[in-house]
Amino acid sequence: MTLDPHKKAWLVTVMLVVLGVASWINHVNDYEIAIPLFLFYAVLVINTHFSIILFSSLVPHENKVQTALDLILFALYVYLIVREEGLQWFFF
Repeated sequence: MTLDPHKKAWLVTVMLVVLGVASWINHVNDYEIAIPLFLFYAVLVINTHFSIILFSSLVPHENKVQTALDLILFALYVYLIVREEGLQWFFF
């Protein structure tokens, strides 16, 4: 099953926003430190949305290697969101 690039981008964007908000609610204690990280994450998600639209329309849908790389990248995004080591490790 292949999704339209716009549908795929919105699906991933909504999932990342929901996970980000849930992580924000559960893990943020110091909002002065977290606000810049929130802004960074918002820009990252917006950039990801448009990157998915662009690259999903360029890469053939039958490319299994690209699909595997997309899943690995999504897993890394989720890992970035749900890490519990603290905000100081957000960028690493």
